[in-house]
Amino acid sequence: SRWSSFAPMAPPPVIPRPAPAVSAPDGPPIPEFMWCQRSDRVYVTIKVADCSGARVDVSADGCLTFEGYGHGARGTRAYSLSVRLASSVRAAQSRWFVCGPSVRVRLEKGEPGPYWPALLAKGDKLLQCKVDWQSWIDEDEESEVSSAPNGFEVNEMQMQMVGESLEFYRDQERLSSSEEEGEETDSIMMDQGLNSMDQLTAKFKALEVEKAARARSKEERRQLRQRTLDALSAEAQRQRHIRYGRPAPPLPADAAALLSGAPTLRARLKAQKAAEGRYWMSKPHHQMRPKDEDVSKAHQAAKAAAEAALEERIREMAQVGIDALSGAEIRTRTRHILREAALEAAYIEIGYKDAAPVVAHEVAAAGARLV
Repeated sequence: SRWSSFAPMAPPPVIPRPAPAVSAPDGPPIPEFMWCQRSDRVYVTIKVADCSGARVDVSADGCLTFEGYGHGARGTRAYSLSVRLASSVRAAQSRWFVCGPSVRVRLEKGEPGPYWPALLAKGDKLLQCKVDWQSWIDEDEESEVSSAPNGFEVNEMQMQMVGESLEFYRDQERLSSSEEEGEETDSIMMDQGLNSMDQLTAKFKALEVEKAARARSKEERRQLRQRTLDALSAEAQRQRHIRYGRPAPPLPADAAALLSGAPTLRARLKAQKAAEGRYWMSKPHHQMRPKDEDVSKAHQAAKAAAEAALEERIREMAQVGIDALSGAEIRTRTRHILREAALEAAYIEIGYKDAAPVVAHEVAAAGARLV
């Protein structure tokens, strides 16, 4: 036959395709996550229930990262996610929060406008990434009154900024002073009665001084933590050199000092911040002080009470032949008696409410200066 000289053709070679990623290289598994969008925002739902130690961040190059421990598709364990986004986002305006069944992230698009063709950067694919069709609104159906997807309608105060409140979980050395534990006070306390414009201006100026001082001390704490982390890293590198027989010069004196203080650094910084808070909250611009006329009455009553107490003290001491105003020890005791009498009279006039006790002690101290 004329076809007998032709050999059968071999089948085309099979080119193996890489298996889709189910876990980060040498790390926790990737959780399942869904996304939908509006013209100005992208909503991501990370399906890790009862998540603890969560952290969400967005880098400058548009990489969304998540870490947390909870119950997901691979059981109860740690999960990690790091993906490149299809377009830019504004990290400072983005928010995230933890709810029962998931961690929800609201990303502000860098430029509001056309819908993204996908969540992930071109060429990136993950089996764990799904479209949240239940919450999706087509671009031509969206209007200015389109609401956020179900589960994202929470108060702004319940959300966190991306990159916020993460330092404690990232910091394996536990050096954080928990900067995000609570909010610095950003308001003044008005006094009883109507404050004059001069009084309000003085309080707001004091608040600006406080905010500047708090910012400086916060930056100093951050720098100290960073220097300590650098010293720990340098010591770890030095120990590796020693282990493998390489030259290992000793640490500089300042790095050695930071290293010795590392075990107690977090506790010291936290105590420092608490003491700083107590100091500023004791200042007049954070106190509701009594009315000026009540303070004036308290001064008059305290002075009268101190003068009466002084006369009584002089008379009692004269009966035993002692001058109530002679000698440091006797004068100190006399001053204490006057202060107690003045304080009691001040309390009668201004009471014990709000900052009244502080004012009462100020008034009593003035009354005790008769000696």
